[in-house]
Amino acid sequence: MAERIAQLDHPTRGRVMFGLVPGSLASDVIMVDLPQTQTRPLLQGGLGVIMQLLTSTEPVTCKNDRWDLRDARSHLRPHSNPLFDVTIPAVVSPTGPKPAGSTASGCCPSAPPLPPASRRWRCIGT
Repeated sequence: MAERIAQLDHPTRGRVMFGLVPGSLASDVIMVDLPQTQTRPLLQGGLGVIMQLLTSTEPVTCKNDRWDLRDARSHLRPHSNPLFDVTIPAVVSPTGPKPAGSTASGCCPSAPPLPPASRRWRCIGT
């Protein structure tokens, strides 16, 4: 992902934005054969690795049950200086703000509307 977004940064001349999400739908995790409980930790760990690859020339070594990186480097440096916008949506839980804060990325609040049964309406001054 780091090289793909860095590559896209070049023809757009720094006008690219990189958004990452853990996937909120059951169909998302079924497609990649991943338990729902692992999506958020993988996002947090993956974001750290991607940011290292984009911002540093040092090799990255990281191993977990989904990937095994040994002395990995991004062959293409981003066009943007210092870096294009990296954003993680915050839906309902702190899943977005936690990794965004730990990597100095942006956080975009995008909470979906609640279903009608769970809305709490209150009229003031009527």
